[in-house]
Formats: sequence, structure tokens, C-alpha cells
Amino acid sequence: KIFEGRSRKIQTLFVLQSAIPKTSWLTRVKFEDNKVGVEGYSTSIDEAQGFAGLLAQEKNLFTEAKATNTVGEQINGGSYYKFTLAL
Repeated sequence: KIFEGRSRKIQTLFVLQSAIPKTSWLTRVKFEDNKVGVEGYSTSIDEAQGFAGLLAQEKNLFTEAKATNTVGEQINGGSYYKFTLAL
């Protein structure tokens, strides 16, 4: 029982690092019960939404993958999109 959830977490982290676009980064990954919350930034709204689309293809890990929030922000003079995903 101790290792039951650990394998899924490791698989999830592997999929996240494999699928994330090169110009995006994650600021938070939260595991709660059978759900995963992901927050991060991207230089393009299309990349943020495409990232969610790639994760949605991982049906063995996630029952759903959707962008729950995407907001444009100015950080150090650059334009970025903060995204929140529910997996």
C-alpha cells in the first residue's frame, strides 16, 4: 500500500516533463487524491493549450486533462501566459 500511489506520481512527472513545450515551465504540481493540479507559464497561449491536449492523450494516467485557467501576464518586461490544468 505504501508504494501504490508512488508509481502513478512518478509516471505523471515523467509524462509532464516529456510533454511540456521548451518555452514553458511548471511552477506547481499538486497531487490530491486521484487528481493532479498543474500550474505554469508559457510564452504562447497555443503552447499552453497544446500541452493540455497532449496530456489528454494519456488516458491511462488522467481521466481528463483540461485547462481551467489561462491568463496573460507581464513579467520582467516579457509577455507570458500563466496556465492552470486539472488532470
